[in-house]
Amino acid sequence: MHWLKPADVPKMACRTVLGCLAVLASFISYAQKSVLSEGQWFKLAVTETGIYRVDADWLSKMGVDIAGIRPSGIRIYGNGGAMLPQSNKSGYVNALAENAIWVNGEEDGRFDKNDAIYFYAEGPHVIQYNAAKAELRHQLNYYSDSSYYFITFTEGNGLRIKPAAALSVTTSTTISQFDDYWFHETESSNTLKSGREWWGEYLGAPLGNINVNMPGVVPGSDFKLRTSTIGAAQIPTRFIWKVNDGEVGQEAIGTVSTGTYDVKALQTGNTYIVKNAPASGNFTINVSYNKNGQSSAEAYLDYVGLQVKRELRNYEGQQIYRFLPQLADTVTYQFTGSSEGFSLWNITNPTAPLSISQKDATGAFRWAATGAKSLQKYIGFQPNDAFQPAHWQRVANQNIAASTTPDLLIVTPAAWAQEANRLAGYRNVRDGLDVLVVTTDQIYNEYASGRPDITAIRDFTRQLYQQSPGKLKYLLLFGDATYDYRNRLRNQSQAQHAAWVPVYESRESLNPVYTYSSDDYFGFMDANEGDWSENTAGDHTVDIGIGRLPVKSIAEAKIVVDKLMRYESSFGIWKNTVRFVADDGDGNIHQRHADQLANLIQGRMFSSRLFIDEASQTTTDAGQKAPAINQAIRNAIDNGTLILNYTGHGGTSGWAEEQVLTLADMLSSRGINNLPLLITATCDFGRYDDPGVVSGAELMVLSPKGAAVGAISTTRPVYSSTNFALNKAFYEALLNAKPGQRLGDFFKYTKNNALAGSLNRNFTLLADPSMVLTPGKKGIRWSSPVDTLKALQKVTLNAEIFDPETGKLDADFSGTARVVIYDKPIGFRTLGNEGTPEDYTEFRSKLFDGNVSVKSGRLQCTLQLPKDIDYRIGLGRASVYAVSADSTEDASAQLSLVVGGSAVQQKDTIPPKLAGYLNTPAFRDGDTVEPSSVLVLQMSDASGISISRAGIGHDITMTLNDTLTVVLNDYYVANLDNYQSGTINYPLNNLPAGKYIVRVKVWDAYTNFSEIAFGFLVGPAKGIALNSLNIYPNPFQKDLTVELGHNRVNDDVELIFNILLVNGQRLGTYKKLYYNSEPVIREMLDVTQWLRTIPVRQSLVYQLQIRSLKDNSTDRKAGKLIRSP
Repeated sequence: MHWLKPADVPKMACRTVLGCLAVLASFISYAQKSVLSEGQWFKLAVTETGIYRVDADWLSKMGVDIAGIRPSGIRIYGNGGAMLPQSNKSGYVNALAENAIWVNGEEDGRFDKNDAIYFYAEGPHVIQYNAAKAELRHQLNYYSDSSYYFITFTEGNGLRIKPAAALSVTTSTTISQFDDYWFHETESSNTLKSGREWWGEYLGAPLGNINVNMPGVVPGSDFKLRTSTIGAAQIPTRFIWKVNDGEVGQEAIGTVSTGTYDVKALQTGNTYIVKNAPASGNFTINVSYNKNGQSSAEAYLDYVGLQVKRELRNYEGQQIYRFLPQLADTVTYQFTGSSEGFSLWNITNPTAPLSISQKDATGAFRWAATGAKSLQKYIGFQPNDAFQPAHWQRVANQNIAASTTPDLLIVTPAAWAQEANRLAGYRNVRDGLDVLVVTTDQIYNEYASGRPDITAIRDFTRQLYQQSPGKLKYLLLFGDATYDYRNRLRNQSQAQHAAWVPVYESRESLNPVYTYSSDDYFGFMDANEGDWSENTAGDHTVDIGIGRLPVKSIAEAKIVVDKLMRYESSFGIWKNTVRFVADDGDGNIHQRHADQLANLIQGRMFSSRLFIDEASQTTTDAGQKAPAINQAIRNAIDNGTLILNYTGHGGTSGWAEEQVLTLADMLSSRGINNLPLLITATCDFGRYDDPGVVSGAELMVLSPKGAAVGAISTTRPVYSSTNFALNKAFYEALLNAKPGQRLGDFFKYTKNNALAGSLNRNFTLLADPSMVLTPGKKGIRWSSPVDTLKALQKVTLNAEIFDPETGKLDADFSGTARVVIYDKPIGFRTLGNEGTPEDYTEFRSKLFDGNVSVKSGRLQCTLQLPKDIDYRIGLGRASVYAVSADSTEDASAQLSLVVGGSAVQQKDTIPPKLAGYLNTPAFRDGDTVEPSSVLVLQMSDASGISISRAGIGHDITMTLNDTLTVVLNDYYVANLDNYQSGTINYPLNNLPAGKYIVRVKVWDAYTNFSEIAFGFLVGPAKGIALNSLNIYPNPFQKDLTVELGHNRVNDDVELIFNILLVNGQRLGTYKKLYYNSEPVIREMLDVTQWLRTIPVRQSLVYQLQIRSLKDNSTDRKAGKLIRSP
């Protein structure tokens, strides 16, 4: 075999070792066991860089037993204050590093009153060296205004600051000056409420001077002025910079247009090298904005910075000395003036400072050191000038670094951890998923030295992902977010600020289309990812499915968990349907996109189109309206649909110029037992990072009434082309779903197959990525060939349930199935309200709709086709959905069959039987009912009831008072295993008081009809009423159970329960809202806190009120209680 080459064993071994080392390095860059896992820990907050002091008084305030402290065992940990590097290949080590400290007075083995701990701490906003430009720059921390250091007390010895090694150097360069840097950046406004860049003072009016004092400036030296501003005008304008009344430069800025989606301002800046720094060290900086005659022109200061050369000597307070890189590695540093009483530390390595003690004959610091080819940093101070921490916090032991990799990771604020754990338990028990719940504080403590930083969440997630490849599949961010990371607007309470789960904000902060917020960042696991360029070069793929539940309170957290658990046990043929709502206008692009998507999925799901341009519109003071579409959307939500998909214009508070979905619609939406997933390809509808706005998607996902189980939506403006690409990718994922895949898997595929630079990043998943989204877990197929279905033909259809993985019949599946047979697609034409009319087709004409039994995986459906069909031969559709008897399994399918032609007709002139009533079979003609009632119609015929739309005038109709006619075909459902009879339930909601006559007309398969009519009166609503009330035990000790029945099932109700003394003094109140209430409400109450001062055997009184939120009606009851010993 001549093509085999001899193996280069040494080279292969070398490569193998190097590969293993690379993998090992990727793991050791993370903490494997946190130092926080044992011992007593406190977190100290610092707000600026410098030397900090913790003395006995401070420790006592923290609750530390001073007498029990072993001074040599005091340890401080921390990793500085700069933001974590975004790049996955940065090599950053997250593990908390021990810092060398100075404990003054520890030599006697006691921590006395006058003893103190001194340590160097780096503040959140740092000054860095730009080697490419050989200059100093500042970098604000986007996420935090504090850095944190951790203090603990151990039996072992902690690290202590050591003296720098004394070098004996005969000749070297002597350094007698250093570079200092000052900056001013206030960050008070964010133009778009988006992106991480903020702006400072408004420059539309004169700003005034900015005064800086930097004594010890080297006479005659140059200094650098760094500037950055933004401006917005429709004509060229400019900024003029002055220092000490002398102009140092002008910066011209271009123009912006005023369109909604145009860039809002342009940014400019420069670095000026200015001669002859003032010997006084006083700098007066001024910037003015020349509007060039446009009074409406606006501008803001971003920042201004000064880099100045100063004499190397002691200064008042603390002073950081920065020495830029030199040509020689070994240099001598020479202070001017006495250094008596001053301490000097080398802080080039901030975790291991070195003390400098060498001085010249005058008492001034003079020392030689190596390392001068790179930036060197020192700090001089007197102990009395040390800072104190801003505040402290006790830290519980934790060790999330040692966590095993789960299937689902839930990141939550501590405030919502109870509900996050409840969801985790549900996913574990019901779905068999391994779930890990961690709090944001736990992640920050171990992976960001205690400070908030989004990269800490990414790093922890990546560690889990890497340690067990393929195991971690889903990340759920269980909390809301804000673009205002640091509470710059000062409108967040401390509790609110602590409860955010941060989102990645783009660098772009001025362009409405290219700015974004995105959770995708947390899913970039590859080594070459993380920096995330905001163009196609940053088209990273996500490696896990990421979702967010934007809860802002414990009540909302409970609501979403309740909804998710309820959703998983909800079944019905609504799961077969996807409804596509499309806007008009724009050359009909939204309709066409919706139609393409509907056609794409119709082999797996039943697609239904709701096109605004198909409905008649009315003109109102608020513009064009399409009330029929509003009603259709509400019906879709209330009655159920697997997915509700909208394509078109919109905003945070609704869909389309016609307002087909309004805030009122969202707030009133229900459907708690058949929740849809929303997909909205429209601008801003899913924005969740502006605390001042609750978006439509948030409203619906968090609604306690139902509305939606989740949403795939947009957080910023988007393009229709990007919308379609992303929509298409999602449905492709759903169509090609593999067994066991969940919503997060579909969303991951969607993101990775619709990449478009930053334009794709504004789509977010506001849902649990581990939830199951599927019409049915099992499949359904014809078990015997289906002949052409002909008019008036009696047929029996045979189908079976099968396992999609094995393809085998599921003989263990027994239950019921809903079978809906459709004639061939019907054509419909839009009206061309904002463009040209267009033609579309859809399955809309039902031939049969009924329930059949499923036994041992097999089902049989017998029916007779109506006379009214489309006689042309073509493909019809059977939409089938089955659920097992124990409601644990379901199955679904869209099956094709041929419809057309006519069978031999039998003579049938017997009309169908028809009966009807309102609300209850006890109803009689002329009875009085409440404003909202249900019309129940029961009908039968030997040939079956016709629900086809093919015959003109042969619909099932209800006419009210000879004025309003409603077609009821879609409300008819045949009885179980009996195509010859069936029922209609039609709600008559909110009828005005008065007299009514209802007429109903039905047709059988042979087009014989029957008609009935009866009258009724609509009176006032009776109001809510308590049917039963039981409070036990009575006498009681501490717990009471309140159990009540009422007459407003599915209404939203409020329960108020008071306990009072017999003299009327109220001791306590329990109040709770129950949405979609059950007929019986049961609550256990712990009332001991109300009764602490009340003696046992004291007689008490309870008052209970129930109130309907629908009509504000109430019912009350009261009684006696006795507290037992």
